[in-house]
Amino acid sequence: MSPMRCGDWLKAAALVLLLLYPAESAAEAPSDPFALTWQAPSSCPERSELTRQIETFLGQSLEVRRMQQLKIDAVVHEDASAGFVATVSVTTPTASYERRLDHQDCARLTEAAALVIALAIDPERVRAQQAEAAPTKEADAAVAAPVAPAPSAPEAQPTVEPSAAASVPVPAAAPDPVLIDAGVRGLIDVGTLPRAGFGVGAMFGVGFGNFRLELSGAYWLPVEESVPGHAPAKVEIQLATGSLLGCGVWRRGAWNLAACAGAEAGDYWGSGVNLEDPITQHQLWSAVVADLRLSLALTPVLRVVGGLEPGLALTRPRFGVTQGDDTLQVAQPGPVFLRTYLGATLSF
Repeated sequence: MSPMRCGDWLKAAALVLLLLYPAESAAEAPSDPFALTWQAPSSCPERSELTRQIETFLGQSLEVRRMQQLKIDAVVHEDASAGFVATVSVTTPTASYERRLDHQDCARLTEAAALVIALAIDPERVRAQQAEAAPTKEADAAVAAPVAPAPSAPEAQPTVEPSAAASVPVPAAAPDPVLIDAGVRGLIDVGTLPRAGFGVGAMFGVGFGNFRLELSGAYWLPVEESVPGHAPAKVEIQLATGSLLGCGVWRRGAWNLAACAGAEAGDYWGSGVNLEDPITQHQLWSAVVADLRLSLALTPVLRVVGGLEPGLALTRPRFGVTQGDDTLQVAQPGPVFLRTYLGATLSF
């Protein structure tokens, strides 16, 4: 037998490494964004049975990767009057909600919980699976009914009953939780003030499905305009605004795109600086505004948001100074304006 050459040793070593570490690359795969926990008394079905029923409703394995981020916690406890009570908590990057179910039979309660979870994962697939399975279930029931013992006849209904009872109300409730959030933002404006200005603001919003109603306010830092031919005399301009917007929201994974429109009103005031008899004048500011924004969920409750806010002024306050018999106009906002902003919101 001839000795192994150096090249043969290298090939053998490579083969051993492949045999010993076949799953090296698989460990580096990104984790699935879907998480499910199941806590129940020992008399209830185990997690494996819950998973099987969820997959039956979906017509698909839970191992299939999905774009949405979901965390689902299902907890069952015994109750003296209701028998068993299940609380199913669903958390997404944009919202969280709970469903409470109860039944005397924990097996049937587990099946109902599996349906709620499947609907939270993919309601369209559940509806499609139920539509396909309906004829088969009716045929099976017709064949099984004559030979089923009378006492156990009601027990032949668990699979059909939760599906029929929950398929209509649950899908309507799960995708449309009420979303409440509040946030802060910094703004840059061109056109509202006599020159480019900076503002700080806060916002509070309530969402219903793809619709959002938002109330916001902002304070614009003072800017100064010199009085022509009368240096160092100046007029200092400030503005505080409030707005009410209605928005349509489109969601894709952690990203939200919203288009909004509404009205804005505020206190626009100017004060004389370096004048003999300075006064402060307050006038009404009003405008119609639009808002195109993009937001990204960093956690289930925290989002960063940025956008553009164009608008049209309805009232344009004028400010000036009086010198003898002459009144000199110093500042007036433009007919249109454009703002941009960046901020963060917290969901409740």
